[in-house]
Amino acid sequence: MPSDDFPTAVMIGGPAASGKSTIARLLARKRGLRWYSTDAQTWTHRARAVGQGLHAEDDPTPGDFDRGPMIQADLEQLAEETPTAGTVVEGALITPDFAPIPRSVWLMPSAAEQRRRLQERSAAATIHHGLIYGHRLITGQLAGTAATIIDVDGQSIAETLTAVEAALASALNDLTSAQTTPDRQQMIRYGNRSLADQLQVKINNGQLREHGEAAEQTFDCECGQPDCTAMVQLQPDEAILMTGEPPGSVQVDAAARSRRPNAILEAASDKSIDRVPTHDNAVTRSRDPGLDTGLG
Repeated sequence: MPSDDFPTAVMIGGPAASGKSTIARLLARKRGLRWYSTDAQTWTHRARAVGQGLHAEDDPTPGDFDRGPMIQADLEQLAEETPTAGTVVEGALITPDFAPIPRSVWLMPSAAEQRRRLQERSAAATIHHGLIYGHRLITGQLAGTAATIIDVDGQSIAETLTAVEAALASALNDLTSAQTTPDRQQMIRYGNRSLADQLQVKINNGQLREHGEAAEQTFDCECGQPDCTAMVQLQPDEAILMTGEPPGSVQVDAAARSRRPNAILEAASDKSIDRVPTHDNAVTRSRDPGLDTGLG
């Protein structure tokens, strides 16, 4: 697609465990932008494809139809919504043929680094072959293009975020951003709501338990402060309930946040575990947020 197809977005691509979700979420919150995950839209797009006759309703898989036009339609719709703000798009579907090259970057770990990260985030003894194939596929897609590639081996999350901001500086400066706290909270809610909607579909399909530690998901704190990097870990029923409330309801305890505003980013950078009090006496368990969510 030509580079002017997405004038209100920047894009971050890369294979599984490259950190694209983590960076996209942090970048969006820092800049007052929406976070749009192509992974989190999987089941919404499947439902749309069923309605358009592109996917059989009795086929339980996400499908292999072209999601590019749906992503483009989503971004066009978001550009018309208020408050007006740009969007950080991320996912493995972000390819050089699809994305606007001047406003996109790809995060690339080496094959060995990807394996290390995948093993770190999963208790499974083996890594799914599709994840390894995805690395080879994206490497091939990027070969010979003018794409901006950031080697993430040995980088902390903070270092990768700085590199992405530098690479996308001009594009980011061109985007409209949310300025007030309520508007920033609404931007963050868009991403959180997408995750909650995905959980609801999985519950309806019997793909996960409605309760239990294994089903927890990591959500962005909706305090709306530009320097907040905190994440809130919620059970599916909690997440669905809280994201049905007004934006700003998903928050880490304000006192804890003021004591350590960068606690989550620091914890993610050194791969340690940090526990921060959250609403309803829950805790935020933070490694790399992208690894925790599995969105990578």
